[in-house]
Order: sequence, then structure tokens, then C-alpha cells
Amino acid sequence: MKESLMLYVMCRFAAIKQFVRDVIQMLEIGIDKTRVAVMVFSDQATVKFHLKRYNTTKDLQDAVFLIEFPGGKTNISGSLRMLIDSMYLPQNGGRAIAQRVSIR
Repeated sequence: MKESLMLYVMCRFAAIKQFVRDVIQMLEIGIDKTRVAVMVFSDQATVKFHLKRYNTTKDLQDAVFLIEFPGGKTNISGSLRMLIDSMYLPQNGGRAIAQRVSIR
């Protein structure tokens, strides 16, 4: 049973990554346009890349494709804390005038 659950979770993670890539395809990505950051969380939250890292749709989609499943438990509070404390900071690519949107 444990192996089948892990297979299900891995398939869900792949589907979520594809959803993110599909959303990126609909956005106008660029330094002065939409920026995207990705964080994964399990026992701990981990930034995969900040808002300032990628400026083209292709590079961003390729980076999302390469993200690996982190395993572990679901630490939602830790991920929200990281989101609030660091993801939107100017040094990480955040802009004061930009609307902040998060997808979980």
C-alpha cells in the first residue's frame, strides 16, 4: 500500500508541475512583466528559484520541469512563513508596485 501511495503522490506532483508550466505559458514573462518564483515544501520549505532568476517563458518552464519531488511531510506553516518573509523581497526580485499572487 505504501508504494502505491507514493506512486500516486509522485503522479500528482508531476501534474502540478505541468499545471504550473501551463500557467506560465499563458503569462507574459519578462523583467518588466510577470515574474515567477517557485518554492517547494515538505518537512521544510525550499526556494527553487526567486522572482529575479528567469526572464523568458522557455527558461522558466524548463526550470519547473527539472524540479524534483521533495518527499516528506507537509509543512504548510513553514512555507507560508518563507513566502511572507522572503519571496517578495526586492533583493529576490519583488517589486513594490507588482500584484503578489501565490498558488499552492
